[in-house]
Order: sequence, then C-alpha cells, then structure tokens
Amino acid sequence: MISLLVPITRKPTPIDNAIGFVKSEFELDDNIKTPFVLFFQINNDDNISDSFIVGLKQDRFEDAFLELRDHIKNAVESLNKVLPENYKNHQEIFNLIKSGVKSGKFYDFVNKKVKPILRGIETIISLVNLIAGGKVG
Repeated sequence: MISLLVPITRKPTPIDNAIGFVKSEFELDDNIKTPFVLFFQINNDDNISDSFIVGLKQDRFEDAFLELRDHIKNAVESLNKVLPENYKNHQEIFNLIKSGVKSGKFYDFVNKKVKPILRGIETIISLVNLIAGGKVG
C-alpha cells in the first residue's frame, strides 16, 4: 500500500482576516487571541502612533461585555486624572490609559487568583497554631 501525505489548507476565516489586518496595520508581532480589545491613538498626520491589546478572558457575551466595561471604566478613570493644562500631552495621556487598564487587570488577578490562595494559607496557619496549642490567627 502506498500512502501520500497531501497538505490540507483551509480558507482563512473572517476572524483570521481581521487579525491579519490588525497585525499589519498596528505592526503587532503578538500571537493575538480572540476576543480582544485594541486601544490605539493617532498623531496629527492620522497615522497610528501607539497601540496596545487587552485580551478578554471571558467567552460568554455577557461576561465579556462586563469585562470590557471594566477595562473602559479603568481607562476613563485614568483620563479623569489629567489636568486641563496637560491635555496636549497625548503620549503621556495614552500611557496613563495603558497603565490604568493594565493595573485593573492586575487588580483583578490579585482578587481572583492570589487572595483565595492567601486565605487558604491563613486557614492552614491557624489550624497549625491551634493544633500546636498556640493562638488562632
């Protein structure tokens, strides 16, 4: 029996095309996973001057919408800190938005992943102290 390996190619999906467009227009090398939100700014010549992507972790529409709302809320809170005399400092303002959105993601990570682990560790320490005849926590 002779077997041949024939490469199978698939036609790009609309999502593949959209991601390809975003990668080329925004000069991104990242492995972009959907869903995501793209934040970008343009300069006076209408050219893209900076951008960043925030991946959404939620797959369900409602949960993803709530996650998106939180990212936008963090961006707006960052903008509220800008004084009127600094409105023309576009790059610094964009950096504020970026750090606000990313710090919101860090805050979520700490609340959802780290705090439960710490609570578990506190419980274990309390039990060890109780068993050893010490004080509870």
